[in-house]
Amino acid sequence: MPSIDASDAEWFPDGRTLFYEGEHPDAFVEDIKQRCGFDPSTSRGQMSIPGAFMLHRPPPAEVVVHPGQVVTDDGWVATPDRLAAFAPLPKWGEVGEGDDARACYAFHCPPEHIKAVFNGRWPIGT
Repeated sequence: MPSIDASDAEWFPDGRTLFYEGEHPDAFVEDIKQRCGFDPSTSRGQMSIPGAFMLHRPPPAEVVVHPGQVVTDDGWVATPDRLAAFAPLPKWGEVGEGDDARACYAFHCPPEHIKAVFNGRWPIGT
């Protein structure tokens, strides 16, 4: 396990799913493209699976997969019923379902850009 002083790349070696939570998604995309060189509107985020956990690739030797659990190609470890309930996040700007549905601005942030995205300039959630 990384130390408390570890870099974002050590804590999230495969990057991290983040959510833009502001009123100006187009301006956010242009800023990130210019400063970081990737387009958050085209990089899909992954939603956590309740009752599952994500393995680093390759999995650390100390991780134990218990009987009845499976490891997916994406590195998720869970029971098959939990994985069956998993739904991917909507595409950038898609509106979800329900009475309080809002547009979803989830994106995958590469590990080397997490700090730059969390610079306080834009409202970002996890």
